[in-house]
Amino acid sequence: MIGNENILIICRDLKSAHTLAHFKPRPQARYILASDDPRMREITKDFPWVSGTCWIERMESFYHVAEDVIGLTEIVNGWLKSLADSKLGLGKELFFFTRCVEGGMTSQRIQDALLLIRSYYFLFDKYKINSVLLISQPGMGWEDDVLVEAARARKIDVNIVLRNSPGALIQRALATIKVYARAGYYAANVLRIGLVSRFKHKKLKAADNEIIFQLCSSSYKHVENAIPLMKALKLKGYDALALCWHSAEKYTRHTGADQIREQGLKAHELESRCSFFDVWRGITGALRTWKKAKAKSQGFLSLQGLHYQSVPLGRILWPSIRFFTIVDIFQSYVLYKALKEFFKCHAPLAIKFWGAAALREGYLARISLSPKNRPLVFFYALGAIYNGPYDEIESHIDLMFVAGEIQKKIAIKANNVPADHIQVCGQSRYEGIQGFKNLHDRATSRGFLGIPDGYSMHVLFDSQYIIRGFISVAEQAMTLNALLNFAAKYPSAALLVKPHPCHHRGLVEELIHRNNHLKNVFLIDQGMLPYHALNAADILITKFSTIGIEAMIFNCPVISCAFDGEARFKIFEDAADYIYNLGDLEELLNKLMTDQGFKQRWQKEHHYKQKTFLAEYLCESHLSPSACQAEVLDRRLKAKG
Repeated sequence: MIGNENILIICRDLKSAHTLAHFKPRPQARYILASDDPRMREITKDFPWVSGTCWIERMESFYHVAEDVIGLTEIVNGWLKSLADSKLGLGKELFFFTRCVEGGMTSQRIQDALLLIRSYYFLFDKYKINSVLLISQPGMGWEDDVLVEAARARKIDVNIVLRNSPGALIQRALATIKVYARAGYYAANVLRIGLVSRFKHKKLKAADNEIIFQLCSSSYKHVENAIPLMKALKLKGYDALALCWHSAEKYTRHTGADQIREQGLKAHELESRCSFFDVWRGITGALRTWKKAKAKSQGFLSLQGLHYQSVPLGRILWPSIRFFTIVDIFQSYVLYKALKEFFKCHAPLAIKFWGAAALREGYLARISLSPKNRPLVFFYALGAIYNGPYDEIESHIDLMFVAGEIQKKIAIKANNVPADHIQVCGQSRYEGIQGFKNLHDRATSRGFLGIPDGYSMHVLFDSQYIIRGFISVAEQAMTLNALLNFAAKYPSAALLVKPHPCHHRGLVEELIHRNNHLKNVFLIDQGMLPYHALNAADILITKFSTIGIEAMIFNCPVISCAFDGEARFKIFEDAADYIYNLGDLEELLNKLMTDQGFKQRWQKEHHYKQKTFLAEYLCESHLSPSACQAEVLDRRLKAKG
């Protein structure tokens, strides 16, 4: 080796750390260990040859790459349309990645790739890296591929360890198998739900006064958001119907469709509109599309403009093309066929599209409507909304319900919705909170959660759902690790950790288990509604989430930790404390524990600001939010004639 060499070691978690024990460092080389697992910082004490540690992924918001993501998505979509085949019933209208980036294997992967490239470049530049030692980890092969492409663009050598280990090979094989298995699962599920629906429920008859709620999830929160307005419309004489797809993936008593029916409302599973022939055509069409994509793969890999900061993205995004052509195309085809069949005999007066038609299912419903039928299109904003660059709420929205004036301002500015299309009605999802508070005091909720008496402060941590660009693994791990240290320092403080309902078990549970000697740390069931946790808490720590609004209704002060420094995530305006670095969080919590005068002043100030914020965020009305929405819809429909 000539001269000093700066070597970056990528060790993604504790499982691959044992490899370092057998590693022989080079003399004069400087080693930087990058990991998003905070436990690695302790492990490196056993390796004195490691000069420093850092996070792998930079904590950046999606705002930094949104414009590029949109442009690259359009390039990909242009190529995808070349795969369309009208003879197979696969028209160009089915071939697109949505602009909505909230998880998944398509548009989200474009955003992920750009954020990862920026993170890797940052490490290369900051530490003047000459070479990379990548300790491959099963399940992270795609992230490793992005690293290799980024290093290649910078002419940095990458030495990959364990890339061909049995575990890694099995994971790569499983990743391919899962794509086909997922398509098979969806096909079987469509047939199963369709058959059960046909035998279990009476044939649905079209009604002249039908109002449709498109429901494409079995999630409790999505079902509960629709029910109050459906009930209010029923009282006004309308035939409210939940048009369901994927709302009964596990056909039990608590599927989305059955939850609707249990409330005395109508639900219809679209799967019942799919014939065996439709499913077969969908499967064979998807496989032929994948075959066609493979034949044209070189064209995609060399697609002009498909690169970011000199890194070619073709190979990185090819797994997304495979997933799209095998899984998404099948689902789009059978859903489109079912929707077209449904709307042959149903002409609703009004309809709420899934995701305001920005999501694939909602868009397909919109283009499936009969040209002769132009129903009133309505939408209700849920939770705390923000000025997002990916929003695609177009002018076809005739009526948008918002909670209050704050949401109205955002809707006008961010979503380009005309002011006369927006109606302030409050938010029905919060209707039940006051009733909950009347039934349960703080002591009752703490008892329900198994928290003993005697703690002087109860801190609730909303660990949120990891999606790059919104909240990173590093942010979640950094915050939780700091709070566990806080719990260790102050045994008189109770730390409650509430994972998101969609949370994947892993690092959060491992960090808590590693600190199981702390008897003041309580892990709350992720599937549970957060009401008992909010009622039990004195402080909520989150980033930006609807749970922050709910906390304010529970009179619980909110601390928003935005370690990515993104000011556009200040969705609570002045009603929360915004923390942009770990030191400030630790200082604030220490002061709240040790200075009772400060704590009382801080809480009083927050209660006042929260009350002021909620007064503008939620409108006051003599009608309930759902009754107000039904009244407005009724007036608009009568005016429309």
